[in-house]
Amino acid sequence: MSIKIFENTDELLKEYSHVYLLGKGLNLSMLSSVAEFSGKNMLFLVPSDCYPEDDVKALNEYRMISAEETKNILDLYRTYEFSDKFHFLSSPSDQNYGSLMNYVRNGILTEEEGYAAMLKQ
Repeated sequence: MSIKIFENTDELLKEYSHVYLLGKGLNLSMLSSVAEFSGKNMLFLVPSDCYPEDDVKALNEYRMISAEETKNILDLYRTYEFSDKFHFLSSPSDQNYGSLMNYVRNGILTEEEGYAAMLKQ
């Protein structure tokens, strides 16, 4: 079930120390383990067209969002940095430029180190 997130972004940024919008191709169980280990108050926004909700249940705090909400949030995110507490995480296949996951894919970082670096703030 998707909920309206776009209108409540300010409230979410006040409630959570970090809000992460997930792109395609991430290892959710690894992300969950690293997030739990960090001890931070995080929320993961998960596009319903990228991951089935059964796969997402490993994440402690998450909200399923629609494709339209994802597009609206990404448009805002790419227009300007509206908060240092909001982050977009995605795999290299979802981007046209280098990323931490390229280091993982090339063996420079372990998968756990890559996810830990993405969540480190």
